[in-house]
Amino acid sequence: MKVKKQKKGPFTILVNETDNILLTVTIGNAQIGGNIVLLEDTQLFKGEVKNGNLGIGGDLVGKKLTVTTNVLDVNPDSNKVSITHFFYNGQPPVFSYPAVGEEMEVDNDGDIYSLTATYVFNKK
Repeated sequence: MKVKKQKKGPFTILVNETDNILLTVTIGNAQIGGNIVLLEDTQLFKGEVKNGNLGIGGDLVGKKLTVTTNVLDVNPDSNKVSITHFFYNGQPPVFSYPAVGEEMEVDNDGDIYSLTATYVFNKK
């Protein structure tokens, strides 16, 4: 079992100071996996992340969020991997991996794809 690692970012997310910011991570292509979400050096979530409360926009401004998603290739028909990070009340709200024109895939069935994406929050 090989692990293929990729890093993306940092990307900027604009937030209103009074809005509550939520994160959902979706793994596509009939693959499975989990996440580790860090705000600065504090772990916020581990495992599945669905509507995870990151906090109020004003408290997030200037801080770095790191989302590591490990995808295990279990789909016998494809080695392709796709991951979506959705930030409710963030601008832009959606970050899709792979980006248009790119591909993400593991070399062999049962391999792991590890994506680490970093984001920085700024005031709208």
